[in-house]
Amino acid sequence: MPQARASGGGRKPRGEFRGNTKILTVRVRPELRTELERLAKRHHRSLSQEIQRGLDDHVVRYIHPRPHIGALMHAIALLVGEVERATGENWHENAFTGEAVRHAIERLIFHFAPTPDGKMPVPPRVEEAAMRMPPPMRDRARTAANVGTAQAGMIITLVENAPASDKPARLAFPDEWGFWQILRDLGSGWKRNRAIWLPKERRK
Repeated sequence: MPQARASGGGRKPRGEFRGNTKILTVRVRPELRTELERLAKRHHRSLSQEIQRGLDDHVVRYIHPRPHIGALMHAIALLVGEVERATGENWHENAFTGEAVRHAIERLIFHFAPTPDGKMPVPPRVEEAAMRMPPPMRDRARTAANVGTAQAGMIITLVENAPASDKPARLAFPDEWGFWQILRDLGSGWKRNRAIWLPKERRK
């Protein structure tokens, strides 16, 4: 007589998603399944784990505790796609397209962010951080340009120095594997632009 399998005695899930007790049945187009299988192979995941990653990212984007960030990400993705469609080139491979994307994103932010009307109040957190700095650096530390540049520098450094890994990548910061995914898909900006940023006479 066949022995009944004990509860929980099935094959254990291999991947980041555990406790998969609910079944979701959905029909998809054949080409979509093919693309999902290709992604699963690329990311070294099972098909089930790859589908859950996509669903999880979707839920995080649209049911995010800070939905304005997810909305901005979505708007930028749409915008960059339209710029690349207009130029026929990829922004990270073509200088003209890269400049067009830079101006496009700046215009997008200008439109949706509050426009300064006179002097901008410094957020308390920025003021507190500035007060911990030596007096000569405080005024500069209070500027929006400095805050933005500093945070961009931090993210750039983490991406450029991200260790390679086969672990699942997710663009949820701070996440070193997500940084590696960015580096893998974009390539090193430092290597790409080094010849322009650092003339030959300064490389010695």
